[in-house]
Amino acid sequence: MSIEEIHSEAAQELQPDNTDSISDRSFDPSAAPEELSKTSEESFKQILDMLQKESVVNKNESVEKSLSDVISKLESLEESVRSVCGKQDRNDAKLNQTLRENANFQVQVRRGMQQDIDSYKEQLSGERFDVILKDIAAVYVEYGSVLEDGSMEERTRKNLESMFEQLEDILTDYGADIIRSSEGDVRRPRVTKVINKLSVNDESKHNTVAKSRKPGVVRDRVILYPEFVDVFIYEPKSESEE
Repeated sequence: MSIEEIHSEAAQELQPDNTDSISDRSFDPSAAPEELSKTSEESFKQILDMLQKESVVNKNESVEKSLSDVISKLESLEESVRSVCGKQDRNDAKLNQTLRENANFQVQVRRGMQQDIDSYKEQLSGERFDVILKDIAAVYVEYGSVLEDGSMEERTRKNLESMFEQLEDILTDYGADIIRSSEGDVRRPRVTKVINKLSVNDESKHNTVAKSRKPGVVRDRVILYPEFVDVFIYEPKSESEE
């Protein structure tokens, strides 16, 4: 019931009934204020109850609407957070992949640079020391035969042996090898130099070493000093010689 309906009902109660004549009703003027006050009080209570009910209903509707708005905003926020987290995960994955690729690239670059530096050092050291090593190898080979002199004093011999050992250590420390062929070894043309050729009737001995006269010195593919050798050469005898 609305407030207007209550007021209308109260006014109707206060109005005289048209069906009854005024003369038939006893009217007490002193009771009118009391009756009006009682009716107004009841109307006020009814209005107050209705206002309270409407207030509670409005509050409940307001709270429900507020909760609905809050829930909607939370759902929207949650969706936004999910979207941001998804994008962040994708960005993290791309970043990790980029970092791995960058790290691998740096390792490859450093490895390649280190290999180039090592190769350059080897070339530089080889070019720089080959000339010196050739001189050392020449002294070691050419004067090594001095130790075969039987008339040399023992003290002098020991000093020379010590010197040649030091020369050999220098050569080996820089990667040089001392080569001495044995009798019967196949001659290696690149590192040997033939001094004498000895004829032989045995074909199996052709181009084999008969004697190593001086050792050779080789460093990688560089011939610091060739080995001096005598070789066998196969020459079959003619029928007249037989």
